[in-house]
Amino acid sequence: MSQLKLFVWDNPYRIPFGGTVCFAVAESVEAAKAQLKVSAGYYAGMESQTPQEKLGDPDRVLDLPAGEWHSWSE
Repeated sequence: MSQLKLFVWDNPYRIPFGGTVCFAVAESVEAAKAQLKVSAGYYAGMESQTPQEKLGDPDRVLDLPAGEWHSWSE
């Protein structure tokens, strides 16, 4: 039986004057990418269309339970 993991992509989608991050909880990279294709996206706290650009390999894969903290500034 596979175990769920947290998959994290740092800055997978380029936006002007900012950064992006994607998180998915799944059993495999393929399942995480599939989940992100149908998941909601958010821009400045408002729901937005998820970019359809192809995701590469995740930057981190963490065993659950897991947590992270992030900060952005200009």
